[in-house]
Amino acid sequence: INEIKDEIDAFRPCMLYVEKIAGGGHAVVLDGYRTKPKFF
Repeated sequence: INEIKDEIDAFRPCMLYVEKIAGGGHAVVLDGYRTKPKFF
């Protein structure tokens, strides 16, 4: 869990959106644009 927090902190100060993906996992979305999805 701490590793995930570190990844999220690395994106700041960008606006961070976490989308729940059907079938499990989440994808990180920055500034309303989907980056290369990071699933966790």
